[in-house]
Amino acid sequence: MAQARKQTQKQSRAQNTARPASSPAELEHLREILFGNEQRSVRERTDKLEEHVLKQLESIRAESRRRATSLASRLDKEIEAIGRRHKALSARITRMSESFDEKLSEVRKKASKGDTELRQRIDASCEELREEFDGQVTEAIEQLEADLAALRKTRPDREALANLFGDFARRIGNARATGNGQ
Repeated sequence: MAQARKQTQKQSRAQNTARPASSPAELEHLREILFGNEQRSVRERTDKLEEHVLKQLESIRAESRRRATSLASRLDKEIEAIGRRHKALSARITRMSESFDEKLSEVRKKASKGDTELRQRIDASCEELREEFDGQVTEAIEQLEADLAALRKTRPDREALANLFGDFARRIGNARATGNGQ
């Protein structure tokens, strides 16, 4: 084929030099002879390549649409899942807050009740102690009054008291000297 082309080219050169091109139709015919096969071959390859590129482009578009749809679907599912988790957490926090408020209220009631009970017990104990103390004071006063009355009746003389105190002092002195403390 390459040899036939060379020969065709030589002939067309020889013809071109031998006579001038007379019409555009002859030039077109000459071009067809020289470049026709190549031009058709290039055109066929370009058409096939264009067809292949269009098929690939359509395939890429379809794949892109499929992936975009899949991604959108996954995102929608994730958003829904996050929404559900958010609602569940919100509900849980609300329940915990309500439970905390209830327990705090119970603790306050118990503390208040405990304070009231403690105050009542302390008040009762204080009242018992006051009554007991008042009773003991009353008894002591009565005893002192009785002793004073007895003393007034007996009225010991000064000499008897001096003897009693002297005797008392001797006993203390003897107790110290003997060391038994009685």
